[in-house]
Amino acid sequence: MTQNKSIGRVYVFDSTSLPASSFHVTHAPITRPLEDECLGLYDDKMGEDIAEMQANLQRPGSGQFDGTVLSFDRLLDVSGYRDKALIVFDMKYSTYQVLRARMNGDPDNHMLTRCTNLIAFAETREGDFVFGHRTVRHMGGAYLPPAGFSTHQGKVRGDFFTTLSREELSEELGVPTDDVQLSYSGMSSGEDSRNITVVTHAILPYTKKEVEEAFTNLNMRLKNEGKPTEHSHLLYVPGDEKSVGSFLSGAYTGELNPFKGIYFEDGY
Repeated sequence: MTQNKSIGRVYVFDSTSLPASSFHVTHAPITRPLEDECLGLYDDKMGEDIAEMQANLQRPGSGQFDGTVLSFDRLLDVSGYRDKALIVFDMKYSTYQVLRARMNGDPDNHMLTRCTNLIAFAETREGDFVFGHRTVRHMGGAYLPPAGFSTHQGKVRGDFFTTLSREELSEELGVPTDDVQLSYSGMSSGEDSRNITVVTHAILPYTKKEVEEAFTNLNMRLKNEGKPTEHSHLLYVPGDEKSVGSFLSGAYTGELNPFKGIYFEDGY
């Protein structure tokens, strides 16, 4: 059996993914004092900067929301190799953004308690991974799998990230999620290790054609309701290691959406 391992800033649970029932979120619904949260970065201007950030995030069209997000504390084994517990507490997103900005000058000498996000890699019945082309301001123009911040109210349940995975799959792809098989693949560090992203693997019981139809219906409904769409179109990347690697490195050549005639030549 393959042992847990760390590859750079990616923590892999094992070679085959961790069952959803063996991964638990332990949440302390508290917000730490700024002096503790800043870990040496606190100063008298901190409150002013946070208030300014809150105002910026609340502006129409910002594409972001200043909610309460989960912040990574530590990952623990609970009852042996197959079980894990993610220990988290609360943090305001605006506070996280101000702390991150302060660390830009010297990121290697500070350890920030990190914002915990989610990426759900959706795999079709044919074995293709689904990526959407972002149309909103936040990370607009990028191709991303279904993903989301860990915004919440009150205390979260132990299955928080599997529930969030299903919500994001439904909101971004338009597919029903009752029969989706979910497991945990690992966790990765984000920008300068200031994010911790929980990665789930969602095996969809749908073909590419069925996903495309659900996505098209979702976007049509949102437009009819006068609501913004999150993705303009989808790509279906073959799930083999070579194809995924070339796509992520911007070197993929081949058809990525047969329903819209989207073909990439060396990543374009």
